[in-house]
Amino acid sequence: MRAADDEKLEVLVRVPTMAEAEIVQGLLEAEGIESALFGNDAGGQLPSLDALAGVAVLVRRADLERAREALVEGEEFDEDEAPPV
Repeated sequence: MRAADDEKLEVLVRVPTMAEAEIVQGLLEAEGIESALFGNDAGGQLPSLDALAGVAVLVRRADLERAREALVEGEEFDEDEAPPV
């Protein structure tokens, strides 16, 4: 695969709301993976538009597999194992 192909963006996951997309983005950021969000909520004026198509979380093709693994690890998180706040 050429280096330019590795830079292309791929949809990692599509979630129903911008808030959920931002949570996924934070999880990826904690793993050092850059991401972008793509949704159509009319600049925040009509958040219900996200429900129609969802919000896509995009990552570089080169980071796709690592990002998938980060999501799986995030889903396995047990709140009982979290340190006290």
